[in-house]
Amino acid sequence: MEHVILLHGLGSHSLTMSLMRTYIIRYSNYNVICPTYQSLFFSSIEMIGANVIEQINRCVKSGDTIHFIGHSLGGIIAKFICHSILLAKGIKIGHIVTLGTPHNGTLLATRVLKKFPILKYISPIVPQLTKDSYAIRNIKHPEAKIGVIVGTKNSHVFNPVVYLGSLFLKDIKSHDGVVEMESNLITKATSLIMLHVNHVEMLWNTELFYHSLNFIKHGVFY
Repeated sequence: MEHVILLHGLGSHSLTMSLMRTYIIRYSNYNVICPTYQSLFFSSIEMIGANVIEQINRCVKSGDTIHFIGHSLGGIIAKFICHSILLAKGIKIGHIVTLGTPHNGTLLATRVLKKFPILKYISPIVPQLTKDSYAIRNIKHPEAKIGVIVGTKNSHVFNPVVYLGSLFLKDIKSHDGVVEMESNLITKATSLIMLHVNHVEMLWNTELFYHSLNFIKHGVFY
């Protein structure tokens, strides 16, 4: 059996992946799993990864294949899971799609932490998402094929997350309102596409859903 694991972003909830879940169920035969995890306060990449693995191990049998679609932080969690010894033996890793994922850390986390240093105590995951993060650099690149989707729309007056993010990134030309383009890039990506969506619009854009599912099925976007 093949499963698609949908991993949400920082401070979010599995409900934000509902539209993508519905799309995948409608246009494929994959079993879709949407774990929920506390990711903003007193949490870390390692803690979230262990939590998600526990949920996967309860739902997936040995011999099954799991694919991942991760939004933002979710893409980092997906890579972490691929090399974790906690994942049950016999589970196979398929393809991975990352959506606006800061593979190289993000300037937003770096600048927010500099302005509000108390965050490192109440939200220890924020330092893990900065540009000089050892936690991110220490995650090995999975052997699986990885498709990277980058958002190029950097403004949205009605979305507070993108609006506030854009204020911190106002000197950066290319970003999605939260993650700058350079942070999305990884040298070993199998394929990369850019779409005119911001960081939040990724969660309901049907063109993005189409490309994500196509990569899960075939290991390529086109």
